[in-house]
Amino acid sequence: MDQQKEDMEKAARDVAEAREKAMASYKQTSNIVMPQYRRDEVLCIDREFDCPPETLFMGLGWDEDSETKRRHYRRYYPDELENITEIMGERKSPFNSYDLKRGQARGAKVSFWSKITNTVKTDASGVATDEKVVGRFKAVIEVEAKDEKKAYFTRKHELIDELVVNLRELAKNRDIKDFDLDLESLESMEGRMAMR
Repeated sequence: MDQQKEDMEKAARDVAEAREKAMASYKQTSNIVMPQYRRDEVLCIDREFDCPPETLFMGLGWDEDSETKRRHYRRYYPDELENITEIMGERKSPFNSYDLKRGQARGAKVSFWSKITNTVKTDASGVATDEKVVGRFKAVIEVEAKDEKKAYFTRKHELIDELVVNLRELAKNRDIKDFDLDLESLESMEGRMAMR
């Protein structure tokens, strides 16, 4: 059992070292990387080159040729994002966390076996309990007034509408034809990337 635990700890250390080494050598900062291809004239196929390290990125999809643009690499994190200091910094988790418990906290009946083996669990007040933690509840809990929220979103929409009008006027003044600002497409990551 100890050998298995040591092997798992060594494997975790090896993965962490490989990630650190890859991060030091690979300077790509975006979370999505598109593959690059070169034409292999001998086999008449497109070959991928300069692939990101497998310890940092996970390859998804496949391309029939260099024009398909389905294959891409996404940055991979081995732990929950709130535990990754590269993303969250040294701040604590943005989630409120609560233990989920099962059992009876006060007035629990003590079994005969527990009395004999002296394994009766008690709480801070000395009363018998059979309560145990069975999970964690994580959530972002926001308390806000409805009127303030409505006023905030109304003002936000006014500012966005004003921005769109100003951008269209600027495009018209600069003689930019076919200027189309589709705000719906900006809600997805792909839409924002295409807008660049």
